[in-house]
Formats: sequence, structure tokens, C-alpha cells
Amino acid sequence: MKQKRIIDLDILRTLIILSALLQHFDSRFSIAFLSAPSTVVQKYIFTVGGFFFFTAGYMARKVYLARYLENPRYHSKIIFFKGLKILSLYITYVIFMHILTNADIPKDINIFLFDHMFFTKVLFTFGLLYMITPLFLFLFANHKKSLVITVVMITFFVVLYDSHWSIPYEFKILMLDRRLFLYPLFPSIVVYAMGFAISNFEINYNRDVYSFRMTLYILTVLCIHLFLITKIQPYTELFHNKQHFALVESITPYMAIIAIRYLTSINSIYKYLSTPYFLCVGIFSLHFYVISSLLIGVLSLSKESEPGTKLLGFIGICLLSYMFTFWRFRSVYEIKSLTKRSI
Repeated sequence: MKQKRIIDLDILRTLIILSALLQHFDSRFSIAFLSAPSTVVQKYIFTVGGFFFFTAGYMARKVYLARYLENPRYHSKIIFFKGLKILSLYITYVIFMHILTNADIPKDINIFLFDHMFFTKVLFTFGLLYMITPLFLFLFANHKKSLVITVVMITFFVVLYDSHWSIPYEFKILMLDRRLFLYPLFPSIVVYAMGFAISNFEINYNRDVYSFRMTLYILTVLCIHLFLITKIQPYTELFHNKQHFALVESITPYMAIIAIRYLTSINSIYKYLSTPYFLCVGIFSLHFYVISSLLIGVLSLSKESEPGTKLLGFIGICLLSYMFTFWRFRSVYEIKSLTKRSI
């Protein structure tokens, strides 16, 4: 089964998934000495969910739109059911983890979906975004102005939102309030839409954007940004506002994509990063993500365990998750068909 891949995104996806593993392990067992860089990225640059929502919108324009225009009904069905499968996987996983850890399954649907320590909550919103992608493509193809107006209204709604608004709690947690649930639908749509818009710009521009100068500029901006966070309290508080942070992570994933594109334009770097042994995690990121989260959920350690024991547990989870992912990868792809540049 041969498929053309966008290798740059696969490389970045691999790095993000490994970062997520570090974060999840740290939240359960406390390994700050390993997870500090990942924590900084997720607090002040973009969350794991933000990256995947951005790339979902990016790929919707870059790949799915052309397929949709060929046969709208057929491809709408494929995309919708892909999202439904992800959502079903999330619900099944949460039920299974409750059973596996001898925890009572909550009767309250909000507690069941959003109030647990099984780490995969991003899949709930990710599945929903795939399910609404056919509607997004339909509006873009037939009613661009309506789509733009809708996204702008949702963006204002997200930024201006106040937790004291008299709206149902269920609506807040599902659609708006990032303090109740990190990945409600409206902020995620804002990030998704920006990914879609940037991909549309690249297609109209007829090239993938990257250069040494742009990469250097991005690194400089990020260094200044991180310096200001450590020195200026009002600036730090601005990024602690999770509602406003949706605007930040509408841009920062693209900055990471540009940097990775430049790095992979260097042959010696591309040679090592494009190996299937590394890329398999990015290509089958969902497999690695779910398996590693499951293993963290059942690992018999605590925050008080010895650092060496925690490190061994972390290495074991990495190896088992990788072995399963690579086995799945080898069963689907021919190794030699993968290393095609997208730039």
C-alpha cells in the first residue's frame, strides 16, 4: 500500500507525540527533569491539541478539498466516519480504562467525558473536527463569505467569553470554556480555521513557505517571547489566559512547520529524520498516543517512586509503544516508498 506522505508534518508529528508522552508521564509520576522543555512548549507556544487541530485544518485544504470537489458525497462520508471512528475510539478507551483501573464509570456524561486522568481528551475534539470538516469544505466551496463570517464570529465569541455568562454549563464545557476542558469545540475551530487559511494561502502562492532567514526570525521571536515570559508578569498572565491562547496556537504550529521544512531541506538532516524507524511514530501517531496513554494509566508507580525507577518505567513505555507502532507500520507500508520530499 503506497501513499505519498508530507514528510515534514510526519517528522513534526513524531516530535509532538513524544512531547505529549513526556507530559503525560510527568503529570502522573512527576519527571520534571525530563519534561521541562515539553511543559514550556505546551504552556507558552502551543498545546498538543492545538498542533493537531491546526494540521487538521491545514490538511483539509491541502488534501481533502480536492478529493471533496471530485465527489462531494463520497468523500464527505469518508471524512465524517473517520471522525466518528476517532470519537468512538475515545469513548471505548475511557470505558476500558475505567474497567482496567477498577474505577466506577460516572453516570454524569460531563464527568465521564472530561473529568478523568486517562490523557486522551484531545481525541474527543479531534474526532468532532473531522466530523464537521465536510461542512467546512462545503461552505468553502460554495459560500466562502458565510464561512469567513462564521469563523470571525466564533473567534470573537471565544476571545470575549466570560465564565460568568448565563449559559448552560454543558455548553460551556463542550463549546467554550478552556478552564473546564482544555479543548472545547469553538477555540479548536479557531485554530483549525487558521490552519485551513494558511494552507489556502500556500496553495494560491504555489509553494511551501520556508527559508533560513524565516527560520532564524522564528527562533529569535520565540527566544524573545520566552525571555519576556520569565521577566514581565503582565505578559506571562496574558498567556495564562487559555481563551486568548487559542489565537497564539493558531500561528505557532505554522512557525514550527516552517522551521522543520528548512531543516529537512538540509540533506544530512533529512537523511536521518526521514528514516521509517523515526517516521512511523508520526505516521501512526494515534496508535502510539493511545497505547502509551494506556500504559501510563496502568503503570504501578507513584510520584514518590525513585527517579531511576521512574526512568525505567518511562523507557519501558516508550519501547512497548514504539514496538506496537512499528509493527503496525510495517504491516501497512513498504519502507522504501516513504522518503519522498514535500518541498
